[in-house]
Amino acid sequence: MTSLERVLQADDAVWADLDLPHGPEAGPQARHALRTAFEETLAELVGAAGATDDAGLPDDCAVGLDAAQDLLQDVLIVAGELVLNAVDHGRPGMLGTVRLSWRWEDGRVYLRVLDAGYDPEFADGPPGLGAPESIRGRGLFMVDAICEEWSVETDPITETTQVTACLGIAQAS
Repeated sequence: MTSLERVLQADDAVWADLDLPHGPEAGPQARHALRTAFEETLAELVGAAGATDDAGLPDDCAVGLDAAQDLLQDVLIVAGELVLNAVDHGRPGMLGTVRLSWRWEDGRVYLRVLDAGYDPEFADGPPGLGAPESIRGRGLFMVDAICEEWSVETDPITETTQVTACLGIAQAS
């Protein structure tokens, strides 16, 4: 079982949720919310570790913070892409929103984006991978390159589409 499957099947999974407007402002709002939540979590972790150097950081924290900032940038890219794909290809749903959810577990960030499903009336073309040389449609190539794993699930009963992604701090080789 992959780490993504394990987290998705966990009964006690606690996700932070944010409903975003089904429009172009959704991407920037998603990135802002994630940056704020990520920075608050880092501040709590640094505070819990105790400050020991001149900069106020624990001795072994500087490299960890650099890696965390790199992970944050990856999270912002992936979340922005998945949210804007939901806006471009999904229906707005009854409330006119797209839901972004996230959680941190075992040094990884898990993202979920839920929309009301694909509908040609509302969508800007069918979802999927575009050609690498095309102007549009390359975002999922980036998602695939950045994420440890990701998946797309459609629910035929609720007609919703959910994309889930797992990102971790890159390991030095």
